[in-house]
Amino acid sequence: MNKNILLATLNHNQPELTDNLITQWNRDPYVNNCEIMVVDNGSESQNIAKTTTHILEKNVFFTGGFNVILDYFLNQTNHEYLAMFNNDIVFHGYKFLETAFKEIKIHNIDLYTPSVINGSENQCKWKTVWNWGSKTVREVKYIDDQSPILSRRLCEAIYPFPDELILGYGTDFYECILANRLGYKIGVSDNITVCHLENQTLKRDKLTTISKEEYYNGAYHNMVNYFTNSEYASEYHDLFEYGDKYTYQY
Repeated sequence: MNKNILLATLNHNQPELTDNLITQWNRDPYVNNCEIMVVDNGSESQNIAKTTTHILEKNVFFTGGFNVILDYFLNQTNHEYLAMFNNDIVFHGYKFLETAFKEIKIHNIDLYTPSVINGSENQCKWKTVWNWGSKTVREVKYIDDQSPILSRRLCEAIYPFPDELILGYGTDFYECILANRLGYKIGVSDNITVCHLENQTLKRDKLTTISKEEYYNGAYHNMVNYFTNSEYASEYHDLFEYGDKYTYQY
């Protein structure tokens, strides 16, 4: 079977979570159609996951790591799709991948995500990625970036993410703005759902480069500053409101 999908994730001092994600992927027979890429993002030596395939000597944060993966995907593979999952994702593995990629093909989706449940009392702010029980793939204008699957042509349009978004906030807005401009479909599946344990590297105090406060404040400030001073300002504002207030109409 030809491998035409890259399954990728980043690890920073959370080897158990990272290896667990790979275990979940490997439960699905469809994984034989995929290449797995696990990038260690500047972890301490004792915290490198067993499943690691690539090592970065220093932490380049989420967006920097995403750019590394995009570079590999576009320049060293011929894969059709990139699945970029946070390592703190939990889901039922069997036929998860098969279902996702069947839905992508059937609905002609360039930016796709399973619906998301946070593993806490506070659910995701962005209501487009909630499970609305539609039993289909809902076409939306915005998704959050916990577990996106991107087409090759969208990755080509995105790469590289702007340096201003290095800490991680805003990659989702950037993807969606470009997808909407290009007329590419964005979809959320209500047939498969992931549980996002949410910010485990920060909550477990595993981020060794900067403090949690510096990260949260810097990531949010950088995102707002970048978009409000760019050609994307109006689209960013519209998507922010859209994602926050979204409801599904049956």
